[in-house]
Amino acid sequence: MITTVLILAGMLLLWLTVSTNASATVRANITNQLTDAVESRAAITSGYVASAEEYVKAFALSSEVRELLQDPEDPGAFGKGPAVHRGLCLCQRSF
Repeated sequence: MITTVLILAGMLLLWLTVSTNASATVRANITNQLTDAVESRAAITSGYVASAEEYVKAFALSSEVRELLQDPEDPGAFGKGPAVHRGLCLCQRSF
């Protein structure tokens, strides 16, 4: 009887130890994978934002945009550029 109790207690202790170790290993593994995924997505997003910023800077420095911004009230200025310029002028007025 005492032997059975000791064996059951030992098995319970062994199960708790193995279960805790396995849980900690899985948790660490998942955390590392999620961190890598987030860093990868952040790098993609940063690259996209940098590219978009360069595009917007180049667009804003164009002569067409400068001409349109010098006189945004001129109705003839809207016909000179593409629809993107028109949207930019409308955004500028709303600010």
